[in-house]
Formats: sequence, structure tokens, C-alpha cells
Amino acid sequence: MKVHSAIDVSESRLCAFLKDLIRIDTSNPPGRNYLQCVQFLERRLQELGLKTEIHQVPDEVLKTRLPDYKDYPRYTVFGRWEVGAPKTVHFNAHYDVVPAGNGWTSPPFEPEIRDGWLYGRGANYMKGSIAALLGAIEAIREVGEKPRMNVEIAFVPDEETDSSLGTGYIVDEKLVNADYAVVCEGGWLDTLGCGHSGVMWMEVTVRGKSAHASRPHLGINAFEKAAALCLEFEKYKEVQRKRIFRAPGGEELSPPLTLGGEIKTDPGNKINTIPGEFTFTIDRRIMPDESEDQVEADLREFLQGCTERIPDLDIEVRKISSRHGCVIAEDDPLVENFLEAVRRERPNAKCGMTSGFIDMSFYANEGNIPCVGYGVKGKNTHGIDEGVEISDLLTVAKVYANFLTGWSGESD
Repeated sequence: MKVHSAIDVSESRLCAFLKDLIRIDTSNPPGRNYLQCVQFLERRLQELGLKTEIHQVPDEVLKTRLPDYKDYPRYTVFGRWEVGAPKTVHFNAHYDVVPAGNGWTSPPFEPEIRDGWLYGRGANYMKGSIAALLGAIEAIREVGEKPRMNVEIAFVPDEETDSSLGTGYIVDEKLVNADYAVVCEGGWLDTLGCGHSGVMWMEVTVRGKSAHASRPHLGINAFEKAAALCLEFEKYKEVQRKRIFRAPGGEELSPPLTLGGEIKTDPGNKINTIPGEFTFTIDRRIMPDESEDQVEADLREFLQGCTERIPDLDIEVRKISSRHGCVIAEDDPLVENFLEAVRRERPNAKCGMTSGFIDMSFYANEGNIPCVGYGVKGKNTHGIDEGVEISDLLTVAKVYANFLTGWSGESD
């Protein structure tokens, strides 16, 4: 296949582009170098013959939603390739990355290739998928072919926070104009992403009564009450484990729950005091067939029951945020045709669902646009020495090219 050959011979160019993209430190928080990054991506899109637009989130919206980062503007760059087709497919990828941290073998924003792997912050998540997508577009153009659907691309910020000023913003503002969507993550290798779980984040503050550690009977130890409450959660987890959701591909999933991702105490606490306040967080994943309101009400009812069972337990419960999940049926035409594009490179590919939440739900739920997820699969995501295998970059580029040149979006 000419397109595949063109992708293979483009390996050095693809890697050089990815290296240049990684060198732009787009750490979020706070949202560094976003304008530099979207301008770099815009130039590349234009080189490939796409029409481009850059959309900035209005300053007043940024100040309202992210007041701590009001000096770090948010931008999305769009690329469009109109081929006169009746249907349009939209590709989404985020360019922000998590802060790099210390301990890397090589500097995180000075990418290196070692033993067939390209290392650098964002190489896998998810600048590698951006490189693979643009590599597919380049190869299709190079051999004189066209996609069978019009192509719309959005490179967005802020997925590493809550996406509200990235994908959430462009969907809410109706900037997306497509019949189908592909998020360049959520599926990888032999698995096509056909959905993801949502999440409920809550904060529980346990209030006790401070006293001197030499006279504990005069106080109420908030930490010990929190410990008792956490033990009660073992019963709650047991109930959740019995709740089964059958994901695309047949895997049976139960909603996981994690306590204490963040903890804090009253700043006045010290070693010789009875702690008067202790706060911890709850991360409760939401299956696609559950509602956010239902999950929140269930958690609150459980916590209220704990106050009746644990003496002197006084708590305040605050919802931090929530995101709903989504799922697309295995017999949806988008799923069937994208899965065929994957199987041409990976014959054993199947449908699946990721337990993390990604940007698919904005398209599937708010936008009412059928959506799947597929991208590169590297190693050490969000960790030290994050990397992507170069062979996988090329394979994913071929998958994208297979899909773009193989399906018109209509019944053939």
C-alpha cells in the first residue's frame, strides 16, 4: 500500500517533528507555552495543506474558571481538510502535559532516542499520537490520495486538569462541526476504545476537638475518627465490587473507589496536640450506566449512616467535581469501521473500555457525536522516562490512514 510505504519512509521526519513538539514545555499546571505550541502546530497543519484557526478562551472566562492561572491563556488550534465529502470526522488530541519532576535519565524536554524508543515528557501522552495523526495526513497527501470524509482536527489544552477550557469548551461553544469523532487516546495496541468510566471527586472533613496530647480525654481525635470512617468504607467497597458493568469486548468491570488521594489537617496541629480536623478525598469511578447524581446521593447516604454508627463522628462533605462516562455500541458503524482499520495492522484487535476518564464523553454526551478512542501506547505515562516506541508511532499512523482512506461515513 503506497500510503503505508510513505509512512515507513517518513520515520525520521516523524521523529524529528515529535522531538520539536516535546521541546515545547506545555506543563499543566499552570499551562506553559500554550501559544507557542499552537502556533507550532498551526504551521505544521498549514504545511500539510489544511486550513487553520486558533481559538482563545476569552480572558473573562479564564479568570472566572481558573483564577490562579489567569496569566496563562488557553488556546485550541483547528485544522480542516475539506474534500467535498458528505460526512466529516473530527480528531482530538491534547497538547498539554503533566509537570516532569526529577530523576529522568535524560532531560524531559530534550528528547532522546534509545533502543527504538523516543523519550521525553509527552512522548506517549499524548504528543506521540499528534505526531502519528499528522504523519498519516502527510502520507495520504504525499501519495496523491484523499480521505473519504472531510477531516477536522482539534489540538486542545487542559486535558490534564479538567478539560473545561479545552475539549469541553470547544464542544460547548459548538466549534466542532463533524458527524464522527476520534479521540487519539483511550484505546491502543489490540484494543479500540469504545468508552470510559466517569468519576466523582468528593472531599470529607472530619471535625474533632483539639486538646493537649497529655490529656486526650478532653478532646476528640479527628484523625482517629477519620480512620474509623475509612474502615467503614471497606463495607462500601464490598458492595461496589458486586456491581458489574459489562464493557464493550465483554470485560466485566466494577466501579473502583480510592480514599486519601489528598489529605490535610488543621495547620495548627502539631505532634503534641489532639488533631481537631482531618480532611481526605474520595475518588469514585462512575460506570457508563450510572448517573452522577445517583452516585453522589449514594455516597452521601452512606456517609450519613456512618455518623450514626461511629460515636462523635462529625463530618462535612463537599463535592469537588464529577465527570460522566460514556460507551458506544460494538455494532455502531464507526466502531465497526475503525476496528477494521486497526485489524489491518493488528488482526487480534477487539473493543474495550478504559477505566480512566478522557475527552470522549464531551463528544458522545454533550455533543451527541459518535466517538471512539485510539492512539499510541508507550510506557511510564505521567512518570519518569516517559517514552513511546517508534514502531508503534508508525503503526498508529497506518491505522489512522486506513480509517481515513477506507470509510466514507456512509453505508457503502
